[in-house]
Amino acid sequence: MLSDTQILDEIAAGSVGISPFNRENLRPSSYTLTLSSKILVPAYASGPVDLRDQSTYPSFSQESLGDEGFVLEPGAFVLAGSNEKISLSRSISATLRNLTGLSRLGISTEIASLVSPGFGERSAKNITLELKNFSPFAVRIFSGMRACHMIFFKMSKEAQLGYDVDVGVHDSIDAPAVSKFWEYFQ
Repeated sequence: MLSDTQILDEIAAGSVGISPFNRENLRPSSYTLTLSSKILVPAYASGPVDLRDQSTYPSFSQESLGDEGFVLEPGAFVLAGSNEKISLSRSISATLRNLTGLSRLGISTEIASLVSPGFGERSAKNITLELKNFSPFAVRIFSGMRACHMIFFKMSKEAQLGYDVDVGVHDSIDAPAVSKFWEYFQ
């Protein structure tokens, strides 16, 4: 795990890219990502999602987090993008972790938490965050709010495969991005 000093060193070396970078979001062992103004809200499917069949996947409507924000109802789930564009070399991986203040309100922002080495190596891109309200009450979310910690790790050896170039199914999609899991069955 990288300390704040090491994160700054890796940024200076070009192994980590964060744009825009806000020094106030740097923590002792993480960087705090913030929400963009764009979210995707799912339309609930009439039947179960068959992971092999794209036609059963829910559709999403794009909404903007204006001045009033967005009310995340109990049990609701949305996809959101980070304001920050991220790039990682093949020698760095990262994980996302919830902020304590959001956790204590029942909000999770890091359901899928691994950011693979080589993410954004073609060009920096936003992170898709999965926000879920596990609480019994509604919570209003806003553009620009702190959403999660991004914790960086230095690999002991550079990865041979980079996410964008070799394995990423979402490599050319701006965040937030919907699931393309059906592609793994083809």
